[in-house]
Amino acid sequence: MSVKRVSLKEAGAKLTGAWLAGGLADELLLYMAPMMLMEGPGVAAMPAPATLGLALRFDVTDMVRVGRDIRLTCRRPEAATERWLEPA
Repeated sequence: MSVKRVSLKEAGAKLTGAWLAGGLADELLLYMAPMMLMEGPGVAAMPAPATLGLALRFDVTDMVRVGRDIRLTCRRPEAATERWLEPA
C-alpha cells in the first residue's frame, strides 16, 4: 500500500519562495484578479534565474473562472507521482 503526501499551503512571497527554492512544490494554484496593485511583493520572493533556461517551469493543467478572477492550476512537468509515494 502507498501513501500520497499532500500539503496545501496559503503563503506569502517569502514562504512560497522558500518552498519553490527547496523543490517542495509540485503544483501551484494561482488566483489572478483583473486589477493592478503596482508595488508590492511578488508571488515568490527568490532570486531571479541567471537565464531563462534555469527558470522553474510549470505546465498549466487547468484554468477556471472564479467570479471575476481566474484560477490557474500549474504542475511541474518533472514532478513524478512516485516521488511522493512511500511503502507501507
